Formats: sequence, C-alpha cells, structure tokens
Amino acid sequence: MNQTLLYEAILLSGYLAIILAILSWKDQHVRGMKSLATLSIALAIWAIGYSAELRAITLPDKLMWIHIKYIGILLAPSLLLVFTLFYTGMEHWILQNNLVMLLLIEPILVYLALLTNNSHHLFYTHLSLNPPQTITTLNMTYGIVYKLNLYYSYLLSTFSYLLLLKQRRKTPQRYRGQISWLLLGFAIPWVGNIAFQFRPPFLHNIDPTPILYLFSVIISIFALHLSDFSFEPITWSAIINAFDDVIIVLNQHGHITNLNPAAEIRLGLDKKQCVRRPATEGFPASLKQYVQPLAQTHTRVTYKHRAVSRAYELSLIPLHDKKQRTNGWVLTLHDITHLANIEATLQRRNLELAKIDDLIASINSNLALDDVLQSCIDAVLDLYPEPYKITIQLLEKDGSAYTVAGTEHVDGTRQRIHFAPGEGILGAAIRGQQLINVADVFYDPRYIPGPTSPDYHSLLVVPMIAKGETVGALSVNSPKVGAFCEHDEQLLQRLSNHAAIAIINARLYEQAQREILVRELAEQAAKASAEQYRLLFESTTNGIFISQHVSTQEIRSGQFIDVNARACELLGYTREELLQLGAADITAEESMATLQEHRLTLYAHNRARSRFLLRTKTGEKLPFEVHSSLLNIQDTPTILSIVWDISRHEKMEALQRQRIADLEEYNAELDAFAHTASHDLKNPLSAIIGFSQMLETRGDTLPPDKLTYYARFISQGARKMQLIIEGLIALAQSKTLQDVDAKPLINMEQIIREAWERLAVLDKYEEAELTIMDSMPAAIGYAPWVEEVWSNYLSNALKYGGEPPIIKCGSSVQADGMIRFWVQDNGRGLSEEEQARLFVPFVRLRSQGIKGHGLGLSIVQRIVRRLGGTVGVESDGEHGSTFYFTLPAAEAERDQ
Repeated sequence: MNQTLLYEAILLSGYLAIILAILSWKDQHVRGMKSLATLSIALAIWAIGYSAELRAITLPDKLMWIHIKYIGILLAPSLLLVFTLFYTGMEHWILQNNLVMLLLIEPILVYLALLTNNSHHLFYTHLSLNPPQTITTLNMTYGIVYKLNLYYSYLLSTFSYLLLLKQRRKTPQRYRGQISWLLLGFAIPWVGNIAFQFRPPFLHNIDPTPILYLFSVIISIFALHLSDFSFEPITWSAIINAFDDVIIVLNQHGHITNLNPAAEIRLGLDKKQCVRRPATEGFPASLKQYVQPLAQTHTRVTYKHRAVSRAYELSLIPLHDKKQRTNGWVLTLHDITHLANIEATLQRRNLELAKIDDLIASINSNLALDDVLQSCIDAVLDLYPEPYKITIQLLEKDGSAYTVAGTEHVDGTRQRIHFAPGEGILGAAIRGQQLINVADVFYDPRYIPGPTSPDYHSLLVVPMIAKGETVGALSVNSPKVGAFCEHDEQLLQRLSNHAAIAIINARLYEQAQREILVRELAEQAAKASAEQYRLLFESTTNGIFISQHVSTQEIRSGQFIDVNARACELLGYTREELLQLGAADITAEESMATLQEHRLTLYAHNRARSRFLLRTKTGEKLPFEVHSSLLNIQDTPTILSIVWDISRHEKMEALQRQRIADLEEYNAELDAFAHTASHDLKNPLSAIIGFSQMLETRGDTLPPDKLTYYARFISQGARKMQLIIEGLIALAQSKTLQDVDAKPLINMEQIIREAWERLAVLDKYEEAELTIMDSMPAAIGYAPWVEEVWSNYLSNALKYGGEPPIIKCGSSVQADGMIRFWVQDNGRGLSEEEQARLFVPFVRLRSQGIKGHGLGLSIVQRIVRRLGGTVGVESDGEHGSTFYFTLPAAEAERDQ
C-alpha cells in the first residue's frame, strides 16, 4: 500500500472531522449539536494522532502519539452515546442523572492506566517495532485494561446504534432517510475496528478505523447539510402530539401527511383515513375554504363539533427548505373560545358602562330632587326592566327613613314607611355603608317580613354615599334566586355614587332656593364663598401658586402658602412637597434673571406677565407663561401666580414660523424661477429670432450651406431652450437632489462645451479662448442644472474677462469627498467687498454696457445648494477671478 496515500487519507479524515465540528458548532442553538461537535473533535484527535504515529520511526515517538490518539479513542464511544441521547430526545438521562460525569470516569481511568503502564503493564504487556517494511508499525501485546475498555466501547456503540434503530422505526417516513444516513456513517468505522481486532494479514497491522472515518465524516456532513438535519422527528412525538392545539401537516400538493391527537379529538378526524388524502376531502366542509387554494392565512373561525361550537384562531403557514422552496404547509387551530367569550363579555360590559355614563349624565342634568329621583328609577329600569322591583329610600337629617320613589308608586309621592334605619337588610346596608347582595331573603336572618309575603327572592341594596355622607339606599329586587352578580354590584355602585351626588346637589339647590326667599343674596354668597373658592381653585385647568410677599433683594425666599392640584400635576410634586418650596426652587437656573425681572415688574405695577422655564420634580425643564398679581389678603401682601403650560403653544408657534419661512422661501423661488426663465432663455431665443429673420428676408439669396447652417443653429437653439425649460421646471419643483434624476456625470467636458455653445450670440465669443482640462472626475449631479451653472460662470467670464477673454475650466478632488469645479478668467479681479456681494440677487458689480438683472450667480448658488454643494470665488483683486462650485464625487472617485 502506498504509505504516503495512507498517511494523507487518515489525515484527511481528521481534517474533515474538524470541518464537521465547525459546521455543528455553528448550529449550537439546535439541541445536541454541541455534543456532535465534541464527538467530531475526538474523532479528529484519533485520526490525526494515528497519522502521526504511522509517520514516526522511533519507538518513543510512536509511544508519544499513541498517548495523544487514545484521548480521542477513549472519548469517542461516550460522546457517541451522549449525541445519540440528545438526538433521540432522551437528553433527560444526561441532565437529570449526571450521566456525562459517569461516562467520563471509565475513559479517565483507562487513560491513566495507559500513562502509567510501565508500572503495572495492565494496558499492554509488550511493545516493540515490527520489522520495517513499507510502513513501520508497532507490535503490541494488550493487557486486561485494554480488553475491558474494548468491550465497554463496543457496548456503548451498540447501545447507541440500537437507540438510533428504535428511533428510525417510530420516526415519520419523511425523516427516516436522515437517520439512515447517520446509521450508515456510524457503522462503517466500527465494522473496520472490529475487523482490526482479529489482525487479518491483508491489513498489515494497520488500523483501518481512522481511514474509514473519511467515509463516515463525509456521510455525516451530507446528513447535516444536504439532508435537512434537524431534531423534528423526535420533537414531533414529544411536543407536537402533546399540544392542545390542532396541528395538521400538509405537503406541497395539499395532501395531509400528519396530524396530532388534538386534531382527531377536536375536529372528529380519523388519522388513518385522512393521511395521504387531499385536505379538501379529509377536512370538514366549514374549513375547506382555508386550504383551497393553499395560501398563508391567519384568521378566526368558528367550528361546531358534537353540538359544541368553539372559536379558533386558524393559521396556515408554509414550510421552506434551505433553498427557500415551499415543501409543505402547517395548519394550526388554537382554541380561543375562552378569549372570545371574554371579549364578548367585555364588549357587552363596555356597552353597559357607556349606557351608565349616559344615564349618569341624564341624572346630573336635573336640579330638582323629584326629577333626580325619577331619573334614577328610569336609569335602573333601563338596566333591569320588569319584573325587577326598584325603590329608593332617603334619610332625613334626624335619621328617619322614607321611600320616595319606586316602580310601584304611580303618583310619585313620597311615602313614609315604618322601619328604623338600623333594622333589617336595608338598615344594615345604610348603617355599615356597605353594599349587600342577598341571593334569597328568606334565608337571611336580617330579613324582616312584611304584612304580606313578598314576590321576590334576590335583593341588592346599594347605599348612596357622597363625601362620606349616606343620603339613602337604592334597592333592586328580583323574583329569581341569586339574580345579581359582581358585575351588577359594580354597575349599581357606580350609578348610586353619582345619584348620591346628584341628590346632594338637588338638596343644596332646594336649600338655596329656600334661602333666597328668607335671606339676602349677599349672606348666601358669603356662606358659599369659601367652598366656591376652593371649587374654583381646584377645578381650574391652570396651575395656581399662592406665595408669601418678599422683597426684591430676597429672590430665593418666599415659600408657597397654597397650590392647587393642577400645579402639582404640572410639576410632578405632591402638595406637601410644594408647600416646602418657593418660586426660586422650581425655576430653572437659566430663568433666574427672568424671575428677578418678573418680581420687579410685579412690585412696580401690582401685576406681571413673563415666560420662563420651570423645573419639574424629575429635573425636566418645561416652558410656562406666568401671570402674577400682588394682592392684599387679610391685610397681608400675597402673590397670586397662575401658570400656563405653553410647551404645546411654543411648538405650534415654531411650526407656524417654519411654515412662514417655507412660504417665503417658496415665494422667493417662484420669483427667481421667473427671472431665471427670462435670463436663461434670452440668449437662445435672440439667436433663433435673428437667424429666423435672416432666413425670412434673405432666404432666397443664401447658398444651401448657409441655409443648412442657419436651420441647424435654429434647431439647436430650440432644443437648448427646451433643455433650459425642463431644467428650470425641475429646479422649481424639486427641493433636494433626490427629487431629480441625479446620476454620475462622467463626461463633464461635454456639458461645458454645450454650455459654451449657448453663449455663441454674446459679444467677445468669437475672440475668446476657452481651455478645458482633460479627464475631469465624475460627480453626482443633474446635467441640465450643472449646464446652467457652467453657462452662468462662462457668461460672466466672457462679460468681465480681459481683452480678449482667456478662460480656463478645470477640477480637483477634495479631501472631504467633494469635487471642486472652477472657471478662471483674466479680468481685473474682485475686491473683498465685491466678493461678499457677488451672489446676492439683483446686484450687478459692474454694469456699464452690460445688460441683465444680476440674477445669474444667485441662480448658480440656488442650484448648487440643491445638488448638495457650495459656491464661491477666489480673487486677489488684480489678476482675474476663479469662480468655483463643488459637487459630491461619484463612488469610483471617492474610492480613489
């Protein structure tokens, strides 16, 4: 056997095992992949160590590599078992029983026996080199420890193999192929190892196991990455079958391939009859519409089985292979009957609460006591119509009780009843100020029978309490036993609370009406002023601070005397916390000067109005408008400050200012657009008119070549006007470079020459000398706009250049990724003052004998800014000027 080929084959199997370990480690989030990676490392150590052993010549070298390779040999069976347990879903053996530690005991003990063999000769009794042939091998006589380890390794490997065979039998058909590949990959090297133990002559004392790993690792890599390796075969039985949700698997053609027990129970399906049949045949009729045609779906359905209707959340999700091709579908039905019932109950109760709010508004809209009571009865009747019986009992200040309204009172008059407020179920509710819900009054010891037997059983008594005062009770009776639930208690409690307030207000109203007749209005106002002040003080939507009067020199003194609830809400403090502070404590540092000015104005004019920042409890600084007045309350100077939260107002003002600025900019752009159109179209239009008149007057006498030349010039001028108009329209309609078709301008020289040709009708054109630098770098821009920039710069160079004009155009790449393009003339140059006014609209620095509006350079500035660049001029005031503009460089230029 070629020894080099043998070495390389064994070494290759080791390298492939390392590759398998890396691929497995990348998928370490998948259960068991870490154990597969560890197993692959052990096999790699075995193969690489054995290859080095065969290469070694001396006995000590070979013994060293034997010690290395046996690290992998001893660990491989245990790691194979660990991987198999993870793969077959039996990892609880490892996690619960510390199996890994137990499996490591035997390899560690055997390895120690190998290292210390010279002391006891239990691992091998003899070790020598065989006579050299093509490959130098070892002659080793094995001891008892080696043989025991061999049997132990075969036992673990056999057990692992049996686990895989068992798993294959209970795995769905579509996943058996992957287990078969693994079985084949694990079997090949172990068969070779068993053959090696018998030392057949044809092996020449060479262990074929590492060589066979070459095939085993290739098969494992194939199973891992080409056979869609996963743990789904195990988890289907362990997890999916345990789901209470309906799960049905379809292939890409819509045929049922599997379903869990929940599908059989909840849908009444028979797995044996449904599998391999189209879903349109095996599904219930009400669900067929969701699987024909197959499409990703997420909806709610209602399905009735065995006279029981349940709500489900249906999902139909595609399954994809590694090439993102759809190879199946998963349909799930999640039982949401309980959730649907809760939603229906919540919806019903929300409607009831909305109705309660309407009823409360109706009760509060009345001022007369009789109207309030009747509204209460009508409100309860709206919730509990006949045969419910409803009554309202009120308490007088002397403790007497009487029925004032009810469904049995036709005339609506107040009828006193004979009961004491502390007796019976009603008395207990009033005395304890607690709601009482009695399922059947006949079994309640507090019930006091009347002269006639009542026609009801359930009784719900809700005391009407407001501001700690019990004004009466609301009673609802029902002929059913246990008619009222907790929800009824909440509804009636809420209604009775507002009814109590309405009754108190109605009583106050009646009292006020009586007092108006017997007392003067001033006396009544004096008695009610304190409460009205507090009501106004607490109900206002603005913060109110009342503080001590301080001198102008004591800005950090002046503690708050009182604050309202809105002030606490605005600043995040409690009332007690604010009463320990003063105005300076809640004012931001940058507004302290404004606070001082505010105090000076207040003491000078008895009132002041300022805007400054106040600091909340969390340290946030918010803008407020503060109105302060200096009052004299009980001969004590006091400061009353009302604060408005103007953060929203300031945002609106900023937005308004921005809109005004945008409008002004838009108007300026419209104005510039009109001037630009007349400015840029004048030259080509003049040329077209001139040549057209020449053709009209002298067309008959001109030679054909002249006629052709004039016609071409007119056509070019018309096309140029079209380009100018399109560019100006794009400029007027676009705000940024992204609004136009911006792209790399790879032929800037052509754009410059087209701009130069537009100036053919200008003076000095024929005698001017234009030089354009070769190979200008590509920049990002919009060609019509860039041509407009060049046209303006070249036009200025013609008008203000020397005699004759000498014009140069060039470019350079800047460090910031921008390209600087420039036009240099030979005029007398510009002073610093002239340079400062150069790009201002309607400003002409030297207008003698030159027509125009002074808009050219301001147009250039507007265009270049929209293209993301800048404009400028450089001149020493004596030797010409260089006008430049910058554009973003294309990607290729920026990379360079």
